[in-house]
Amino acid sequence: MEKTSIKLLVALLAASLLFGACDPGSEVDYTPSRDCIITAVTMGTLKRTLHTTDSLGQDSTYTVSVTGSLYPIYIDQLENRIYNADSLPVGTDVSKVTFTTFNVRNSVCIESLTSGADTLFALTDSTDFSQPRRLNVYSEDMQSKRTYTMELRVHREEADTFAWQRVAGGPLTPLAGFVKSRVICTGRSLYVFGQEADGRCQLVFTPTDAPSFASAAHIDTESGAPLDVRSVQHFGESFYALAEGRVVTSADGSGTWADAGCTLRFDALAAASADSLYALQGGKLYASANGYDWQECVTDTPGLLPETDLAAATQPARSVPSMTTTVLVGLRGGELVVWRHDTDATGDFSYPWLYLPQTAELASLRCPTLQQYCMTTYDDAMLLCGVPADGTEPLLYVSRDYGRTWQSGTLHHPSLAGAQALGMAVDADHYLWVVCGGSGEVLKGRINRLGWNQEPTEFESMHR
Repeated sequence: MEKTSIKLLVALLAASLLFGACDPGSEVDYTPSRDCIITAVTMGTLKRTLHTTDSLGQDSTYTVSVTGSLYPIYIDQLENRIYNADSLPVGTDVSKVTFTTFNVRNSVCIESLTSGADTLFALTDSTDFSQPRRLNVYSEDMQSKRTYTMELRVHREEADTFAWQRVAGGPLTPLAGFVKSRVICTGRSLYVFGQEADGRCQLVFTPTDAPSFASAAHIDTESGAPLDVRSVQHFGESFYALAEGRVVTSADGSGTWADAGCTLRFDALAAASADSLYALQGGKLYASANGYDWQECVTDTPGLLPETDLAAATQPARSVPSMTTTVLVGLRGGELVVWRHDTDATGDFSYPWLYLPQTAELASLRCPTLQQYCMTTYDDAMLLCGVPADGTEPLLYVSRDYGRTWQSGTLHHPSLAGAQALGMAVDADHYLWVVCGGSGEVLKGRINRLGWNQEPTEFESMHR
């Protein structure tokens, strides 16, 4: 009897709670959600049209699939923008886009391209994003609204295509008279130092955004000794060069170059890195941080340094931000020699200059023997060019292992026929400039992707 009473009491208590909860008079406060926010978007599979040439040489097209999830969608909640930071490949069709993810708490509408009226946005329906679209997200009670602008970006050009432009050329430009040259670019300013057949030294200076090569200015030195244009280096905020072995300097490369105050005389001014100038004298390599105080460098193989036709370039390390590598090439006894030097900007480590033997097993990957070498860095690689002794057309050689191996044909370049002297430099807009003394041709080119704007994501902007 006691057990039955307890069971009955529990049942009555449960019933009272149940009916009390459903009592319309009970005090339950409900507030509709006012969230108007999109939190995640992922594109589905898209179609891309590619162009090719068939066996008869006729243009044709074919379609491939593009996995949309490989191109993350970023949502800028401060600016109410939705976009893909990495643009979709050329030819991707964004007029019929579906989504595998579109996280939004309440209802979302898309404005019509024609009338501007709201249309309910459906996740699985194909939607036209060939132009930016406005998305309106409403709160649950329809009293609040938030408008996003959504843009799906598609590249208009192939990423790795190298497009060249002929900037100037012909026998009427001063460049046509240069038998030796050196090209240096600082930001958006291009300097072409040239020596004519009679020994006169000239400077052609031009801004890269409005290039003009129609005139040249005569340059000389305080002592009257001829400037060695092949030795010109840009270091710090000044230019340095040799004049009959003495170090001379100029703030802007023009006019009369002053003596740098160095008591040593050098055979060649070899290279300039971020922290040092390098010069050769008596088969030894010297370094200076200011142009007039010099110290001998440590080399692993004394007696094999280059003597003539020197060129050098410095490239940042790929994985260690504080490290750079300088590669020096030139001729010794008519044979090519290649040297490498690693620099640690933190000062924690010191490295000697290393000789890189051009051994037989390198075969076709060896650095070629040329005259008047010129070198620069471009697209995380080193570029080398020079005038072949046999008169054949110059080629561009690329090294992606800091001077150990070199390949031609990996970087598209125009004809450089007729060049008696060559110079290369890279400007602030990632254009590679090639100046051909003798022919007077000036060309510039850029890998398309290096000219694309890199917009930071919301996370990257917040952590700058």
